[in-house]
Amino acid sequence: MRKSRIRRCQPRRTPEGMLFRDLAFAYAPAGYNWLERFILNHKHKNALKQARKEGLAILAANERVAFDLHRYYRVPEESIKIL
Repeated sequence: MRKSRIRRCQPRRTPEGMLFRDLAFAYAPAGYNWLERFILNHKHKNALKQARKEGLAILAANERVAFDLHRYYRVPEESIKIL
């Protein structure tokens, strides 16, 4: 049985804010089936909405993730903190 990549890619809530670690499903969709892409996209959209609503910081694990958040979800670059 294949291990699910959804758990590894989903956003996490931390005391500092909402942490995004990987958006590979967005820029390399061939490696994910349609259901995994749908679930991960839904989770990321909801996490961004929740972060904005609650005033949480949007944290990116690296510069690539920050770029992808800006590119795919139109998050302003000023509001993304890179760890």
